[in-house]
Amino acid sequence: MNYNNDDDNNQKYKNEQERFNEFLKDQFGEDLKGSINRAQESVNETPLYMQLFMSFSSSNRYMQFLWMRWGKVIGYFFFMTFIAALLAVVVPIAGKLVGVGGIGTFINDRIPNFSYNNGVLEADSTMQYDKDGVQFYLDTSVNSYKESDVDKELFTQILVSKSNMVIYQAGAVMKREFSELPEFTFTKQMLLDNVGVIYAMVVFAGFVRYVSLLFSTLFTMLMLTAIGYMLISLNKLQVKFLDMLKLSVYAVSIVTIIEAFNTAIPIVPPLIANVVGLVWAAGVYYKAVIKCGMIKRVFGNL
Repeated sequence: MNYNNDDDNNQKYKNEQERFNEFLKDQFGEDLKGSINRAQESVNETPLYMQLFMSFSSSNRYMQFLWMRWGKVIGYFFFMTFIAALLAVVVPIAGKLVGVGGIGTFINDRIPNFSYNNGVLEADSTMQYDKDGVQFYLDTSVNSYKESDVDKELFTQILVSKSNMVIYQAGAVMKREFSELPEFTFTKQMLLDNVGVIYAMVVFAGFVRYVSLLFSTLFTMLMLTAIGYMLISLNKLQVKFLDMLKLSVYAVSIVTIIEAFNTAIPIVPPLIANVVGLVWAAGVYYKAVIKCGMIKRVFGNL
């Protein structure tokens, strides 16, 4: 191997870089490093909503994200997941509550007067709810339901009688006798008196969903980063793991927001939305990682 040629090329490149820096100082009053520092400061002033918009754009824009300080990146991550939670959690729940006129109105208008006392349920009328292969049916004129009463053409069915309930789901049947429960009394009026508690439970369920969204987003980020690491290794490029992770924060915005938007306003089946989002995110991310590696190979760590 001719190491002398390599040394000569490196020295030649270093001399050209020095001449280029002198030219920049003469023309613009700052060298290449100064120009880059100014560009970095400008990038870090980018508003959060503009960062979200840029994450959906060309992989060429992703080079700017490498200059983002980690504090800004973490702030963007929570902003993005908050927007996703609004779309995927708050909008559907709010839509359902508005659709039924609120929980109190739903209880008054949709649930018949009932009373449960020590293993015996009484209701003024029947109640039936059907949606997407799920059925709830209440009829206290029936003394007891049997496992053979379920409709196996449904995915899920809940039958409630005077003394028991039978639950059928995906081929499995479970029967529960009310007499097996501890003795207590519960009425429709007690349900209405605790509407505030029900709203608190809805808020808590929304918070749990948000935490779940955070963890699923982090998992997708790590998955993109791991595959990206293998990709740059195959191409014999060098990119820092933290730089790749930083880029994944923005790439994962694509799949997260697409899935959340499709939850708020169903356009296609969830699986299709997930696949489209992942393919889009992966395409943008891996192009950005390769370009990052090529730039670092030529210019080093600017």
